[in-house]
Amino acid sequence: MSNKGIELLLHTTNVDRPSVNWSSTITYAHNKNLVESLSIQDFQSAGGYPNRIRAGYPAGVFYGSYAARDCVTGALLLDSLGRYRRSNQAVDMGATLAAREALSHGTCNDSLNKIIGDPNPKWTGSFFNEVTLARKVRLRALLDGVFGNQIMNLSTRAQNAGIASNSRSYERELLPYGDPRKLSPGFNARTQGIFEYWIEDGTFVKLRELAASYTLNAPQVRRYFKDGVDLTLSGRNLYVWTKYSGYDPEINLFGTNAGGVGSVQTTAADRGFDFGGYPIPRTWSLSARFTF
Repeated sequence: MSNKGIELLLHTTNVDRPSVNWSSTITYAHNKNLVESLSIQDFQSAGGYPNRIRAGYPAGVFYGSYAARDCVTGALLLDSLGRYRRSNQAVDMGATLAAREALSHGTCNDSLNKIIGDPNPKWTGSFFNEVTLARKVRLRALLDGVFGNQIMNLSTRAQNAGIASNSRSYERELLPYGDPRKLSPGFNARTQGIFEYWIEDGTFVKLRELAASYTLNAPQVRRYFKDGVDLTLSGRNLYVWTKYSGYDPEINLFGTNAGGVGSVQTTAADRGFDFGGYPIPRTWSLSARFTF
């Protein structure tokens, strides 16, 4: 396995005056992971999750069933009820390879499963700004983001199966015929077996932190505290910009312990799953620092 990448950091002082100081820090990181060879067949964890370690791909790519497509036009292949045809089901694609290729107009659907996504980001970055006014007021803001990764949204998959609660997609099957929002009967049950259907773009940018500090350093205060008193109001995880449909693109079913103690059925490659996890909370805090 190889890892090749680059990390960059740029720090600038934008304004430097006695009464105003403004500085910025920008970071960029890119890593290209590649499993160059394996002495065994594709590795999958004992938990049965659709991550794979396969030669020629990054570790942990998603591998599973997909929606069959026409090999010439790229259009999705639908059955008589307008439902997707599952790549790994003979009832959808035919019992023989010849039948699959005739239906597909080519060989693009020959495999029952394939690589369907990658939870590894293409790059990560952050943008930090700090402003100091009159040496008493300090304002800080941090944006960071992850770009180019994919998430398997198993939470919505469970909802659409009626396991957790009936989602809007599940209820659309119950709409009357003629309603443009209606889904074909059994549509959601059909998509349960298509793991590709639940892959989403996990790119996000978060307003990670906003903070404002004020220093009390009047002579009366410094009589008791050497450098005065610093009061700080800060907020964390305040807003997220993302196209991901779940609650939070930053959560993972296995947390940060995948492959570690207490997760004997998973490996470090098991990542990129959203399945009933709690989103990272938005928090506010007020603190005071006293220097004696």
